Amino acid sequence: MRPPSPAKIHAALLAWYQKNARDLPWRRSRDPYPIWLSEIMLQQTRVEAVIPYFEKFLARYPNISALANAEIDELRGLWAGLGYYSRVMNLKRAAEGILENFQGEFPRSMETLRSLPGIGPYTSAAIASIAFDEKVAAVDGNLERVFSRILALPKIAKGADEIHTIAAAVAALGNAGSINQALMDLGSAICLAKTPKCEICPLASECLALAQGRAADFPLRAVKKKKLEIDAHAYLFFAKSKGNEPDKILISRRPPGAWLAGLWDIPWWIAGKDKDPSSGDIRTVGQVEVRRVITHHKINFQVKFGRVGSDKESASLEKSMRSFSNEVRWASLSEVESLPRPTRKAIDKALSFFNSR
Repeated sequence: MRPPSPAKIHAALLAWYQKNARDLPWRRSRDPYPIWLSEIMLQQTRVEAVIPYFEKFLARYPNISALANAEIDELRGLWAGLGYYSRVMNLKRAAEGILENFQGEFPRSMETLRSLPGIGPYTSAAIASIAFDEKVAAVDGNLERVFSRILALPKIAKGADEIHTIAAAVAALGNAGSINQALMDLGSAICLAKTPKCEICPLASECLALAQGRAADFPLRAVKKKKLEIDAHAYLFFAKSKGNEPDKILISRRPPGAWLAGLWDIPWWIAGKDKDPSSGDIRTVGQVEVRRVITHHKINFQVKFGRVGSDKESASLEKSMRSFSNEVRWASLSEVESLPRPTRKAIDKALSFFNSR
């Protein structure tokens, strides 16, 4: 079979999308603000669950200025149920940054968009292509799966360069926003992970995996090894802002000899293996549980959380944590995105606790 043709993929996707595009509220205009809002809400959340939140949020905060000047408590209230509260915090910080650094005008390029809190490679490409028709590919899991089958690549990681190359070539032919949205819809409705509907796929004639009769086999799924379960403990502390809301978290650099040494995270340790920073002076108000997988280990974290209200308490807590790691600091919530996902889950659960009080 001949190599897949970017031009034929482009034409087929546009024709299919014109007839089959989902009618979603954020697709009814090219305004970058609702497009951005939808992309942030859709992270880790299904489309059906997002729609009512999106509509309420947009009605309350119809533009960047309204969002930038929003009260944190009200923002969290509208966001309650979506989870991952750091997302809404970054939305507000990004809106403030747009007012301060871009005179209230939404950045138009993928590169500039990435300077805003909470916007990474995929989100910046999605906004730039959909709102401003920049000819860039928005590479997410759906797109990777579609092109791994078109190219018959057994492993996405090893074929990442090839996937990005063909995706970029298709986007470069124009209408990149529609192309990216078509791939989103195709991946969620037809090119499914376990049971692809190849008989109705508009890209069937360009798919090398289908030509081999093995579309469902791509990308290859690694054989899962049984994971060793380990119990661990962690501390999650917030410092209050002027408005009495959690504003910063205490993080430390993983000490030499510990698992993931050198990385920044909330202080955590494995009982009987790592140094335990616990002391009688540390007071917490609650506990959450999260899981984290590292290589072939499943770590069950008991995360005790609390917050401090004075400089004296902050200094005392830092001193206690330095028994665990020499490098300890207070990090703003805008830095949360750089922390491991299980830590972000723990932060969201703790913020939900404080938000409900």
